[in-house]
Amino acid sequence: MSNYPPETYAAALARQSATMGTPEVIRYFYGSSPLRWPPSSGFTGTKPVVVSFNRPPVSVNKGLHDAEIRAFLAAMPRDRITWVSYEHEMDAKVKKGHYAAADVRAAYVRFANLVTASGNPMIKKTLILTGWDYRNRMLTYYPGAAYVDTLAVDKYRWGTETIPYLFDEAFSVAAAYGKPLGVAEFGVWSGTDAERAAYLDAAARYTAGKVQFLTYFNVNKAHIAGDHNWEIWRLPLSSTAWKNATLR
Repeated sequence: MSNYPPETYAAALARQSATMGTPEVIRYFYGSSPLRWPPSSGFTGTKPVVVSFNRPPVSVNKGLHDAEIRAFLAAMPRDRITWVSYEHEMDAKVKKGHYAAADVRAAYVRFANLVTASGNPMIKKTLILTGWDYRNRMLTYYPGAAYVDTLAVDKYRWGTETIPYLFDEAFSVAAAYGKPLGVAEFGVWSGTDAERAAYLDAAARYTAGKVQFLTYFNVNKAHIAGDHNWEIWRLPLSSTAWKNATLR
């Protein structure tokens, strides 16, 4: 979900829910913003949330963010699941040279230990990587079973990928590691409205019962070189297909 400032997140949720259906799970990105719960004045209501945040791994490893992260976790609900990810897509960021793999893996472990220390079993330590070459990237970034409750991937149809091609490797890897799987970002940009609707419907059916969550990346990234407009909320057939998926 995305908002168009000065539109609030609450208004954006209402706007998108009108065509795409009321979400069962909400994806929220803190990035480097202050960690406050609930996010954005409580726009999520009582919905479970998949949330991620970024902090420099070196400073995390020095304990400079421990107090902020502890307070953030302490405020989270105990009546519903919150999937929390530190440095989602850390694999892509390492590849871009933002930091070293060993540093961010160690920082994730420190974050995971803070989650465990919170004593809230409804907070799920979630490792989100890109879906590209997922099996091999897991060999580098997996911190150990004790530090991960849920594995998650970001999956996009950039070209002509079939649905089995898009998801089967992630299913297999999650099974091999003995962890449940979530799809933290999913998007389709190409094709007619009808073609996109058919793909969305098929993807929702294919992943049903196999993932803990499937969240659509309803954001326009066309202004970024090499990226696309992933929004579907204005497309009548595609948004209806997603709405139907949330009602099943």
